[in-house]
Amino acid sequence: MDESKELRGFKLPSECVDNYVVDGVQSKVTEYELEEKGKLQFQESLRSVSELNHPRSISRFHPTLPVLACGVNGKVILFSAADGSIAFSHWQESRVKLGKRQTLTGFSYFAAIEWNVDGTLLAAGDDDGGVVVWSYPEGAILFEARQHTAHSVIGNIQWNPFRHDVLSTWNIYEKNLLLWNSSSERNLFYEFEYEIEIRGVAWISESQIALSFESGLIEIYEIDEGQPTAKIRVVQRLQHDSGVTWGGIQWSDKTQHLATCSRDGSIKVLKLIWIMASDQPIHSFECPSSGCWLGCFAMLIPRSGKSDNDSESPENFTLACGLEDGSIAIWSPLTKSEQSRHRILNFGPENEVVVDSLSFSPDGRLLASLVGDEDGNQLMIWSTTTWMPVFANRIHVYYPFWLSWLTMESQSGVFYKLAVPQYVKRQDEVFVVELMPTGTNVHSHS
Repeated sequence: MDESKELRGFKLPSECVDNYVVDGVQSKVTEYELEEKGKLQFQESLRSVSELNHPRSISRFHPTLPVLACGVNGKVILFSAADGSIAFSHWQESRVKLGKRQTLTGFSYFAAIEWNVDGTLLAAGDDDGGVVVWSYPEGAILFEARQHTAHSVIGNIQWNPFRHDVLSTWNIYEKNLLLWNSSSERNLFYEFEYEIEIRGVAWISESQIALSFESGLIEIYEIDEGQPTAKIRVVQRLQHDSGVTWGGIQWSDKTQHLATCSRDGSIKVLKLIWIMASDQPIHSFECPSSGCWLGCFAMLIPRSGKSDNDSESPENFTLACGLEDGSIAIWSPLTKSEQSRHRILNFGPENEVVVDSLSFSPDGRLLASLVGDEDGNQLMIWSTTTWMPVFANRIHVYYPFWLSWLTMESQSGVFYKLAVPQYVKRQDEVFVVELMPTGTNVHSHS
């Protein structure tokens, strides 16, 4: 049964309102003030999913269309609507399920699913070393293979945004990474093997990929996908003083900057932004919270166009770094004003919490964060204009803490949907938070 809970304006637990802190200044923000600044209303939706009887599911929105792919058990189930402004409770579940051929058996669930940059392909990795890629909207299997170690959970998929048919897959506890081409007769064209664990992957061009490792090493490779076998060469090596955090590597193609972050339980050094022609950082930033390692990392690249605020200039970018003490470091390294270049967001220094996940909305106007403590997780959504929270609610999520956004514009304004991997009482539901212009009839709008 579908369930929707409408939240008009802003609903923030009192303990969060009382402890809201920016740059060390504590302030109590009323719901009225936040509603006036946010101009959004909210709705939480729980949707039943057929054939879902497993608490572990992954949901990812299509990059441009109102389509949600849910990886459940051994299938991918699609929800869709004619318009992204339609409430998720009214989306239709497709009768056609994306699955595997019977050649790969032994797996019990999909550990990761991911669309390519234009949404024409969908890849999934399972818990037994298998990878499958489908075409969309046809749903045809382009290839499926099990080249990773048996029983290996393939929880990381990274599509090449410059070549829409190329992707990488890896397991955080293994020491190899596979490169695939979905349109080639030889789908698996290279395997990286190392003696240390891979922590992050970033494609920086059609033929270049950057890898970060637990030792703090970052290597950039040039790939020649020639016949009969692909060849690679290292074009640059960089070194952090401490290990790179999981996923702690991001690439800005607009500014040609590579950002990486390390975490150290005692020193906590964050070194970022390496010029490609040099092995030394041109910008670095040390988070002021002592004794905290970095737990997650996200990059916001502003939309094209001019802005009076230099932090929103297309030539700039913003990094959000989640820390073990529950605070979030916001840094815009190219901003001229020292005062607005960096800030710290948190809910008081006494909470024993950790930021598990960060994700910017596609238009860059919102930042979602998952903050975990012994009682569960707090889902927070922040305005990137004011850096004030516009939504918060306590939920229970499971690893991986992936958040997936959909942003759609209509005559009524901008509509946002955020899929969250939540544990629910029933094991056949998908959780989505919806944000829409105030005054919208969320139940019947179409």
